[in-house]
Amino acid sequence: MRRFEQLENHQFTYKYAQPEDYRFCQDSVIFAKYIAGEVGQVNPGYRALDVCAGCGIIGFEIGHYLPDLLHVDFMEIQEEFRPSFLENLALTERGSGREFRFLNESFLELSTDRYAAAYDLIVGNPPYFMRGEGLLSPSQMRNRCRFFLDGDLVSLVSGVVNALKPQGVGYLLMKSGSEHGRRAFRDLQLHFNGKAQLSVCANIRGTDVIQILRFD
Repeated sequence: MRRFEQLENHQFTYKYAQPEDYRFCQDSVIFAKYIAGEVGQVNPGYRALDVCAGCGIIGFEIGHYLPDLLHVDFMEIQEEFRPSFLENLALTERGSGREFRFLNESFLELSTDRYAAAYDLIVGNPPYFMRGEGLLSPSQMRNRCRFFLDGDLVSLVSGVVNALKPQGVGYLLMKSGSEHGRRAFRDLQLHFNGKAQLSVCANIRGTDVIQILRFD
């Protein structure tokens, strides 16, 4: 497992637009750089998804490092992120050959037939906390970013497994939950035993990177 604390001073590739109610952190930028290094070169038909995308930082950063990546979907349940996403899209697009789409949907949709085997790569920085694991903010946007209010971790990983192509790979940033009596990674391994391979492949400033491979 690789650690990335040495990149704490890594600068953002672009000056991203973001809502006042929720600001992304360096973890997303470092995470994207790590994933791009793992993926390497891609072919024109390669399709990626940034789930729980917010204003699109992870997907845009990966697109910066992988200029041949032409198709990226950004799935975000909160429509309020769309204006910032569109500003960032105008800032980061390179040429007219790219298809970067904002999908205003819940990650629960990934478990449907519509998304079955749709993506070569799925990445995400989902909420770190379950409902009840902290005080809610007056901002509903912030709450939905920090807490699983629209589903849970098992349903997210189930969707990722369903939406990956047979040779595809998923990467999620995930806290252990130990401070709240959970062992998130262990519980996921037990739940998906025989269905998918889950492993901790890196750690970014104290947060694990979970790699997901589907069994066919």
